[in-house]
Amino acid sequence: MYPETTEHVMYLNFNETAIKELPQSTGHLSRLVALNLRDCKQLGNLPDSICLLKSIVIVDVSGCSNVTKFPSIPGNTRYLYLSGTAVEEFPSSVGHLWRFSSLDLSNCGRLKNLP
Repeated sequence: MYPETTEHVMYLNFNETAIKELPQSTGHLSRLVALNLRDCKQLGNLPDSICLLKSIVIVDVSGCSNVTKFPSIPGNTRYLYLSGTAVEEFPSSVGHLWRFSSLDLSNCGRLKNLP
């Protein structure tokens, strides 16, 4: 749970921390624009509530080698960095991203197919 004072948070940076999971309440950060989880080696899969982040533009989980699946992607997402993850499948919601600019799937050796 995040404290109530986080309602105006626009950027979360957990780069290279030992975080193991994001709380479901992350999806309620309505003004969140950027979520940086790069190189969080102990991080598991992201909560499904990520799809509720209507303002999110940048999501970076590069180097999070325990991430095996990615939830539905919010429609405003423009930059998605999944390099070095263990993602096996990519959500079909990627087809609904009309503002999408960049997708990095390099070093995703377990990725089997794209929608």
